[in-house]
Amino acid sequence: MFKYRYYILWWTATLLAFLCFDIFFCLSTSFKPFEFKVIYPTLIACATLFSLPAAISVKSRWQIIVLSIISVLFKANLMYCRTYSSHIPLECYTMASNLKEFGGSVIDSMRWYDIAFPAIIIVSSILSMRMKVRHRPSIKVYLAILLVFSAISYGLILSRGGFRQRMAYLYNEVELQHTPAPVYSVFACIAYEWMTRDAEMTEAEKTQNSEWMKWHKTATDSYAGACSIREHSLDRPNVVIILCESLESWPIGLTLEGKEITPFLNSLVADSTVYYNPNVITQVRAGRSIDGQLLMIAGQYPMLSAVYSGKYTGNTYHTIPKAMKERGARSIFITSDHPTTWNQGAVARAFGADTLICHDDFDMNASGALMPADNSLSDQALFSQSVKMLDDGKLWPENEQVFLMLVTHSGHNPFTIPESMDSLKLTGKYPEILKNYLTAANYTDRSMKTFVDYLRSRPDWKNTILVITGDHEGLASYREGLAGSYSFVSDKQITPLIITNAPQSGIDSTFIGQIDVYSAILDAAGEYGTYLWRGMGISPFSPDHPRFAIGSNGSEAGPAPADSTMLRRLREAPAISDRLIRHRIL
Repeated sequence: MFKYRYYILWWTATLLAFLCFDIFFCLSTSFKPFEFKVIYPTLIACATLFSLPAAISVKSRWQIIVLSIISVLFKANLMYCRTYSSHIPLECYTMASNLKEFGGSVIDSMRWYDIAFPAIIIVSSILSMRMKVRHRPSIKVYLAILLVFSAISYGLILSRGGFRQRMAYLYNEVELQHTPAPVYSVFACIAYEWMTRDAEMTEAEKTQNSEWMKWHKTATDSYAGACSIREHSLDRPNVVIILCESLESWPIGLTLEGKEITPFLNSLVADSTVYYNPNVITQVRAGRSIDGQLLMIAGQYPMLSAVYSGKYTGNTYHTIPKAMKERGARSIFITSDHPTTWNQGAVARAFGADTLICHDDFDMNASGALMPADNSLSDQALFSQSVKMLDDGKLWPENEQVFLMLVTHSGHNPFTIPESMDSLKLTGKYPEILKNYLTAANYTDRSMKTFVDYLRSRPDWKNTILVITGDHEGLASYREGLAGSYSFVSDKQITPLIITNAPQSGIDSTFIGQIDVYSAILDAAGEYGTYLWRGMGISPFSPDHPRFAIGSNGSEAGPAPADSTMLRRLREAPAISDRLIRHRIL
């Protein structure tokens, strides 16, 4: 055995690389993957397979190249996981150009212990160079070991129904969606997503889809009928949505060092005529912000193993802008991003936007317009320049009905607000990420007031629904540590929902999901009882809402429904939506 120490060295290095990936991935999710028996023979099989260069050649450079490629892939997936709690979906590899706009987030997702990957390669290379005599193992022995452990691994998979069935189960179960990459490797995930990207639905899946849609219609029919009666007497309102980047609920109402973190939002939720729900569970997945738009504007869950904005912008989406367009309303999307970011331009068109105003339409040379950390548009410039665009009467003439959505950016991780724009100026010894997050929330809050004051000055304000919400949670992998150290930080992934002129008012502390926000807005807009698509959620204003939600990470919030069918359907919903998008059913 000692004779083959050259190969054993590189086999061990490859095994350590795979093992480090699994451990580091689990640090950001959970260590549940190590409860799967199949992970152990799979690790050995992968180490054997990817140490092939050392088995057929005594020249280390080929093994170094293979191990370097693997390490880069692992590192990329770990950085992605620390924000999205998932491996990189196959179709997201083609969106790598988006990274140039999120440089700060990329840097923030690095960890000191990631040095393990280059360290493994460097140490192994040094040890290899010191070996004067190098022997390769018999190719028959190599293949025998590879086949034995591959057979054990695949035998365990077969006992669970086979590769595709097992992977489908893990992808569809919200509590297990983070397990495929560490259990079966990133390569297995890529293979599965390639194999199924154009797969037809099975008869069982078609039946499940049909049954789910019938169930949802029955579950919402009663309230939709009541809404239809009410809507006939309504003067249909305008809808303005402010989608705040990474805004969570817990900073609202929080005071530190005698300073309100969100004084403007505090004043809004204190108004007894305003509806406020602080417990909207995040349900976005790999697409984050663009998934937030799908959930809350189109009423569909994100895809399980892809991002809809890449390949599926040609689908027919039923959206709030399209519902309002049926009564003659125009729709305007205003975003801080470039139209290519998450393919926002194509998404806006698919969702029914008549006008898209994005990054290049703003004056980046204006004072305070540029955020130096990533050259993005500041929230202050977004709101103040949007007011100027709207105030000339051409974009939104008075008494003309409109759907208007603004998407902010300054709350994007790593939440770096320049000192000159920081009016909060916390002096306590907080972790940098927490201090930056609170400073960003305060900055967005102050910037937003300018725009809402403009809305209030318009003569059609009384007939305008204003919705303020977060596109998703913001703390990602930092949450557990911060929530454990600071009681005011929520341990749940929750965003706020604030609606003026809603069917109900006051504080609603029951749990809802982001999927329900679509139904809430449609309801407030006077369209819930008449529009053809009620979304996949249930309006929180309906007495039939379960007051329970399941987050994208599998976490459950609120008392579980006594109705077992309701619970089962809520669990099935993301997989149903994935098929609706993938097979262009709507």
